[in-house]
This record gives sequence, structure tokens and C-alpha cells, in this order.
Amino acid sequence: MQRWQEEVEIRQADFLRCIRAFGSLSAKWNQLAEMNKQSPGRVAYAKKTSARYAVLQKKAKDLFCSAGYKARMEQCDDDTILLADLIHQDRETEKISFARDLEDLVCRGEREYDVWCVPFSMIFRSLPV
Repeated sequence: MQRWQEEVEIRQADFLRCIRAFGSLSAKWNQLAEMNKQSPGRVAYAKKTSARYAVLQKKAKDLFCSAGYKARMEQCDDDTILLADLIHQDRETEKISFARDLEDLVCRGEREYDVWCVPFSMIFRSLPV
């Protein structure tokens, strides 16, 4: 695997973890506000803190989407889907795309020079992830 690809995946994971953490903290502070009805000061502080985390979550989502990851954000909104599974799918897609591009490059030579075309897609299927 390429180092740059690993760094991109790490940054995606960090960003999504941050977004989820802000959402979780906002929900927890909101629960605390609901539990402490007897103390108006505590309720106000908890609601203010909850709103602060909600704003941070929205800003983080907007930044992630503006960086070109809107589709990834939509995929990860469902908590049942793991980011690791999505990254694995991306790697498979990139591997297939790379194999197809390489095969096209070699096959172009076949049409021009009547050279035998090696099916590179068969080779890349056997490579470890």
C-alpha cells in the first residue's frame, strides 16, 4: 500500500471520529440537561455546551464535505457501516481501476503492433490487500 493512501485513510478516520465524537458529546450534554430539571443553572450550562458541540459537529461535517468527501459522509451517517469496510471497498476499486488502466495501456500496443495482450486483471486479483 502507498504511504500517501494510508495517510488519506488516517485523516478520513480522524475526521469521521471527530464528527461522531462531537455528536455524541452534544447528545450526552442534552441528556444531562434533561436529567437536572431542578437546577436551572445546570440546565442552561448543559444546553449551552450541547449547542456548542452541535455547532462543532456541523462545522466539521461541512469542512469534510467541502474537502470532497460528501459521498463518504453520507455513507458513514449510518452507524452500522464501518469505515474500515468502506476503505477496503475503495482499495478494491482502485486496484481494479489500476489493473484496467494498465491492461488498456498494454492492449493499445496489441492493436498497433499486433502484440499479445496480457490480462493484467487476472494478475492483480491475486495480490494481497
